[in-house]
Parts: sequence; structure tokens; C-alpha cells
Amino acid sequence: EAVELMGECLLDKLTDEAGNIDAGRGGSSSKSKESKRFLAALQRTAKQAIKTCFSRKELAQLADDMCLRVPDLDGLIDSLNEAGFLLKKGGGLFQVQT
Repeated sequence: EAVELMGECLLDKLTDEAGNIDAGRGGSSSKSKESKRFLAALQRTAKQAIKTCFSRKELAQLADDMCLRVPDLDGLIDSLNEAGFLLKKGGGLFQVQT
């Protein structure tokens, strides 16, 4: 009975408002882990390329290259911007804080 209840709770957590199962809804720890992984990769790229500004296209390419597992890359970029790690600049560029 406890196992059945846990299964129902997990299913409820992974189900979105439309009733679809979305594995990306598993919890903030996974999102946080992926955010940290993306930011670390971006900072490494910035140091290697000796540049701090990246276009949204470059950010998306980096995410693809590292097989980033987030359902909404734009949301992740916005979150990093709001936290002050990735600043919006003119011309559609973002500056990573190293």
C-alpha cells in the first residue's frame, strides 16, 4: 500500500496541468544541477575562447554540445540572468560573469 501511494505521488509530481507526463518536472535539484553544469561549461568556454559575450544561438549550441537536459533553455537563460550570472547586453548578446 505504501509503494502504491509513493507511485501515485511520483506520478502526480511528474504530470503537468494538461495531464501529460513530463520527466523534466522531477524537481528543482535536477534543474539546479543542470544550471550549474551549463554555467560551468559556459565559464570554461569563455576562458578558452577569451571572450565573455555570447549570442543566444551560441548558448543553444553549447547546450546541445553538452546534451543539457532542461525542458526550457530560454527559461534557464532567464534564470541565470536574474541571478546575475549571465547578463543581457545589447545586440542580443549575453555576458557571462567569470
